[in-house]
Amino acid sequence: MEKPEIKQKVENGKVLLDLAEEFDNKEVSITVSTTEDIFQDEKNRADLPAAKRVEVLKRFAGTAKYPDVETNKYEVYEQ
Repeated sequence: MEKPEIKQKVENGKVLLDLAEEFDNKEVSITVSTTEDIFQDEKNRADLPAAKRVEVLKRFAGTAKYPDVETNKYEVYEQ
């Protein structure tokens, strides 16, 4: 199942989410975090505390275009 990522501005303390029909009658987990400009600036990433750097890296987890393709450490040399 796809994990949608939605970015919206909060207006009057509220956010309206429209999800696909595949989520109907299912329990979902919603995590709220702010988008900080410091994550966008590559020069400042090295100055972040370790916990924040890990948080930045976690954003990329599971985002591979073809995550089911098998790879190995020698594949780099066979391109």
